[in-house]
Amino acid sequence: MAESLRGLGNDMNDGVRTLVSGKKALDVGTANPMNLHPDGGWELL
Repeated sequence: MAESLRGLGNDMNDGVRTLVSGKKALDVGTANPMNLHPDGGWELL
């Protein structure tokens, strides 16, 4: 089941590159090809 179909809150995101789980959190590194766009570039959520 999809967690998000809208880029995890950023429509510029087109995927997830990395998932790292901890005891209390899940860190998500996103893929985003729009480096020059104001909402572009990768994110760590």
